[in-house]
Amino acid sequence: MALTLHLTIVSSISFGGFPTVLPDVRAFVVTMHGWITDQDFTNIFAMAQAIPGPNMILMMGLIGWKVWGLAGALAASIATSHHPAGFSSHRGHRRRHCHADDASQSALASGSWRRLGRLRSSGVKR
Repeated sequence: MALTLHLTIVSSISFGGFPTVLPDVRAFVVTMHGWITDQDFTNIFAMAQAIPGPNMILMMGLIGWKVWGLAGALAASIATSHHPAGFSSHRGHRRRHCHADDASQSALASGSWRRLGRLRSSGVKR
């Protein structure tokens, strides 16, 4: 449960992809809880990079497998992919149902929430 919750949180804040939070995930599973060894973490990372497909979802699934078996693999994979997929879905829903100006629609279409925030905070009308 703690691993799934932690992966859900870090996947929701990982701008730049999930690799940006790997040090935090490593500290959580290796240092804080000791669920896997440092060598296991390194081997899982190498294996996930070598196999084609969504690397970080696979890596977190493998870590979940080491911690809790099949249930852990499924929970960790879903926790890693659920939030980013949910945000994308919400962004698409917002884009279809929001009647904002062209600049806002453009920012939403590009997926750049930060750009939209900067545009809105600047007070510049386009």
